[in-house]
Amino acid sequence: MNKLKKTSFILILSVTVLACGHLIKTFASDLLIQANKQSHDGQTNITTFEGAVKVNLDDITVKSPKAAVRIGKDNKPEEAIFIDGAYAIKDNGISQNEIKANIIRLSLLENKLQAEGNAFTSIKEKKKLVVTIKADYQEFDKTSSIMTAKGNVIINYKEVETLSDKAKIFVKENGDLKE
Repeated sequence: MNKLKKTSFILILSVTVLACGHLIKTFASDLLIQANKQSHDGQTNITTFEGAVKVNLDDITVKSPKAAVRIGKDNKPEEAIFIDGAYAIKDNGISQNEIKANIIRLSLLENKLQAEGNAFTSIKEKKKLVVTIKADYQEFDKTSSIMTAKGNVIINYKEVETLSDKAKIFVKENGDLKE
């Protein structure tokens, strides 16, 4: 099957799946997107989802009123952008990391989650609040397990509050913080 026919087949399959309950299952990791409405722009290769958008990627769930997914040249999703107030949670059973922001970007190729504008993160261990982070911008690199916060950073860790322009937090594989 040539590339154009294969692309058309994947697009038709995706549209068919979306028409049946507005669900799309893609081939990168375990990505599942649910929404009330979707549209695709063939020129930009961006699919837009609106209304009760919920995305599951491995152990991360993101909810937002609106999202856009950029599809790469290989017909796999590269990045998901959640706008109009997004909420993400990563729960491995032991720790729960929650992020709220105006915009959340989930890079599927780089394994990074970026929160922009009024970014607020809370990290719980065994359902007990351990740390909260407020900043203009936050990024969690799933590969290196490093969270970076920039701009008006306020961190409350146990009984200590810090104020800074930039901070890095190292997270263990199970989601606990490295002290």
